[in-house]
Order: sequence, then structure tokens, then C-alpha cells
Amino acid sequence: MYIKNLELKNGLPKICVPLIAKDKEELQSELNALKDVYYDLIEWRIDHYEKVEEESELQSALELIRKQVPDCILLVTFRTIYEGGNKITERYFDIYRSLLESQQIDLIDVEFSRGDELFTEILKLAHQQHVGVIASYHDFSQTPSKKEMMACFEKMKALRADIFKLAVMPKNIEDVLALLEITYKANERFAQPVITMSMSKLGFVTRAVGELFGSAVTFGSGQQASAPGQISANQLHQLLELMHEGL
Repeated sequence: MYIKNLELKNGLPKICVPLIAKDKEELQSELNALKDVYYDLIEWRIDHYEKVEEESELQSALELIRKQVPDCILLVTFRTIYEGGNKITERYFDIYRSLLESQQIDLIDVEFSRGDELFTEILKLAHQQHVGVIASYHDFSQTPSKKEMMACFEKMKALRADIFKLAVMPKNIEDVLALLEITYKANERFAQPVITMSMSKLGFVTRAVGELFGSAVTFGSGQQASAPGQISANQLHQLLELMHEGL
């Protein structure tokens, strides 16, 4: 699968750097720092943005991003508090619709646990605007069974998502190994790119071995981390290159 000229399914995992600013001043600072950061795509975590429910303010912030990095592949994510995010909102669909209609984004992350009907509505609108949809599921309390994780991917396929994402919390090394096994099997089974991670320090290895096990994207921080176990994008890039040389 290609997003612009970036192939997600094969080769080195692509590095995604999150922007988690709460206002335009912080956003400008994060964008300025990107000149010293290696990345393949950027994730704008709009759940951290204080004025996310004010359409004009959100559009103004989007314009700032596009002015600073006009050619970057931009993923937009509203991570709800239910899956480790920063906010809840009753305007989940409306916020996404406004950003999709701007024709300034390339990918959108939709929590498929929001419900089939809502997910399908957003996916339909996204595809009308030629925007790819990541179906995501995050469990910050545990690692589900291997059967449950594969069923999660099957549901994402049934919903016709373009990319599948699963992030889980390990309690022991067996959980980490289970996530890696399911990543490998899902990458073999599905044509769609798969993104997985086992969070925290215990699961850190999963962020570095995507080329071997089949996770297409890994997340590294710019100024600030957006999830437990996330290291800087530059460190991650060096680590991925070292892993690649050893394969």
C-alpha cells in the first residue's frame, strides 16, 4: 500500500512522529523541532489540542502544519480517553468530517470500538476524499489472548479498513511474544499493512523489530512522547538501520 510515495507494507518500518501540542504556540515549537528529527510521516494527536472542538481554531492549526511541512504525510488521530487518549467528545464524527473536507490530510485513525456504524460513516467520507483509514484498538490494561487479537484484525478487515493497528500492554515476556507472533501471522494473512506494538519498557523490542515480524509503522517521539515506551525518532531510526544491517 502506498500513501503518496511511501510504501507501508514492505521494507523498513516507517517512523511516525507525533505532534501533541495543546495550542498553536506549542505546535509551532514542535514543528520547528522537526528539522532535526528523522521521520517518514507525522501524526497530529488532536485530542491534546485544547481547542479541538472549535472548527476555525482546528483549521488554523492544520494550516500551520501544512505551511511548515507541506509535503509530509499527515495522519490525524483523535485518541479518546477510553483508549489512552486525552479527551472524550460527542463531536468525534464532526471533527473528523471537518478535517477530511479540508483535503489537507492523508490518513485518519479511527477507533473501531466506537461502533460499526460510526466507523463506516467516517471510512466512507474518508475514501471520498482519498484519505486512508487506520482502524485502531488500544488496550492499556493487558494483552488480549492471541485468539482475541486475531479476531480484532478480522473485524478490521470486515470493516474494510485500509490499515490495521493494535497496541497492547504486556504484563510479562510471554505477552510480548504473543503480540509478535500475531503480528507475523496477520502480516502473512492480510494484504493490508499491520501496525502493532507492545507498550512500556517491557514491550520496547516490538518497536524495533517490525521489519522481521511485519509491523509497518513504528512511533518515535519528537519533542515529547505520546505513549509508554516510546523513544526518540532519531534513536529509533538508528536502531532500525542496525537491525536491517543484521538481517
